Amino acid sequence: MRVDWLEDIVAVLEAGSLTDAARRRNVSQPAFSRRLRAAEDALGTQLIDRSTKPARLRPGLEALAPRLRSAASEIRQLRVDLRLAATDDADSIVITAQHSLATTRAAAIIARIDDVPSIQGVRLRSANRDNCIAMLMVGEADIAIVHRTPTEPIWHRPSEVEVAGLAAERLIPVATEREAARILSGTLRLVGYPGDVFLGQVFAERIAPRLPEALRLVPRAETALAPAAHSLAREGSGVAWLPETMARTDIAAGHLHDLSGQLPSTLLELVGVRTLRRHAPALDQAWTSLVSLEERSDGAASVSRV
Repeated sequence: MRVDWLEDIVAVLEAGSLTDAARRRNVSQPAFSRRLRAAEDALGTQLIDRSTKPARLRPGLEALAPRLRSAASEIRQLRVDLRLAATDDADSIVITAQHSLATTRAAAIIARIDDVPSIQGVRLRSANRDNCIAMLMVGEADIAIVHRTPTEPIWHRPSEVEVAGLAAERLIPVATEREAARILSGTLRLVGYPGDVFLGQVFAERIAPRLPEALRLVPRAETALAPAAHSLAREGSGVAWLPETMARTDIAAGHLHDLSGQLPSTLLELVGVRTLRRHAPALDQAWTSLVSLEERSDGAASVSRV
């Protein structure tokens, strides 16, 4: 099946009519209808119910909407990645960062590496922490910027990676003033993380065991993304544990309150990671720039193979 046919079907799903879908696809309606008929001929089945006004996808196909959208999105991203891979210069660097770091620290780090004259470009890709490390190890990224808990191994084969400590910060509980008042009455409404993501594991291992036993925990929301947890906390959905740098602006403005005086917090370390299997002049210079311009609060660099 041709990619443009799949995107045509998704356009009909999203627009609700052939006319609006054709407009989205930047073609005339007659040309759009011909393409849909070509797709139907190739598949040997009718996709469009033309007995309705406006014509729309047959009801059975609407149940496939999530899969169709996912497939179209994946193909679009694959197109971009293929173009980038085909034009990547040997002197360009790909950095992958956790979602929370992509919104708070990654831009400053990239700016530093971008200042290295021999590096032609820096590209940022955000992902959850496990995917960041996976992208690094399979060669889809040159450097990973991630959080870890103190002394935690980043990779199960320590001899294969080099880790540079960049900064220390806390994972802190934050909430609106109204949510903070609920804690005083013995109820904590939680904006949590799934147990299979890094911050969910940190919460389960380092936060939950230290919560006051008398406190009644009420799950309110769950998200794998710290930026989403940030938004939910700011909107008053409950208490979220966030990297302090992410919440700093809202705390200063009074939109959120740091509750670490009442509830447990824990230390996180921001680290850069690269695989020792890959060496190139641009990568080595980017790594040297990253390590020499680290932001550790104690002023000392920390580089190790852990």
